[in-house]
Amino acid sequence: MGLTVNGERIDEASIGREAETMRPEYERQFTEMDPQEREAQLQEWASENVVERAVLQQEAQRQGIPVDEAQVKKTFAQLKEESDDIGTLCERMACRSEEELLARLRTSTQTEALLARVQKGAPAPSKQAIRKVYEENKADFQTPERVNCAHIVKHINGKTTEQLALAAITDAKQQLEQGVQFETLVERVSDDAENGGSLGYISRGQMVEEFDDIVFNLGTGEVSDVFRTRFGYHIATIYDRQAAQLQPFEAVREQIEQRLQEEINSDALYAFIDELKAKASIEKTSDAD
Repeated sequence: MGLTVNGERIDEASIGREAETMRPEYERQFTEMDPQEREAQLQEWASENVVERAVLQQEAQRQGIPVDEAQVKKTFAQLKEESDDIGTLCERMACRSEEELLARLRTSTQTEALLARVQKGAPAPSKQAIRKVYEENKADFQTPERVNCAHIVKHINGKTTEQLALAAITDAKQQLEQGVQFETLVERVSDDAENGGSLGYISRGQMVEEFDDIVFNLGTGEVSDVFRTRFGYHIATIYDRQAAQLQPFEAVREQIEQRLQEEINSDALYAFIDELKAKASIEKTSDAD
């Protein structure tokens, strides 16, 4: 079953090609869905995509939006670089020929220009809206707790066995307890002696979990016991600690404004497409008609 959109004929094969393009990602997201229901929904969504593309292309042509031929050539060249030959490219893009692919790129470029025009006409977020986001979502604007730390590490690899690494790091720990400076032992022992073993300021999640569990429970100036991660054996120390704190409004204002603008632009696009579809004449047709 095909469609006509404002008199433009869209055959069933075009809808089928759209469904096949969508299928890999669609089936990955809806693995738990009943297969028959999933297939019916896929076909419905493919039809919606085709309709939306048609009404946008028709509107772009109605408004006389020019095609950026330079962009078409650039996009075509990039696509060719990603494929072994033009036949493979056309198959991947569900096109029957190079000419059809170029035609599709032209209409796509023209449609993108139309959508950019719609977004450009969307209003900017108000100062009040930006401030409201900040006041109502302060937890999102917290800088995490950070520690300035350094470590001595003995990696376990083809050159150093578990036993040798543990013996070396245990000896380093004993020397620390005897008063040898941490930085001195970094130079003598560590497999990562750059910058005196300093890792700078880190927050949770930047290092492996076993490392975080140790360093974020040390006091400033404290040296850890020997501990193991998947990289080897470590001794860590803390030079400074910074508590989590709320970032000032001005530091995140631009970030909030950008997020709100993206939401406004998205809403404007959906509203524009819905308006075009509402005004369109859309009918189901048989390919035999």
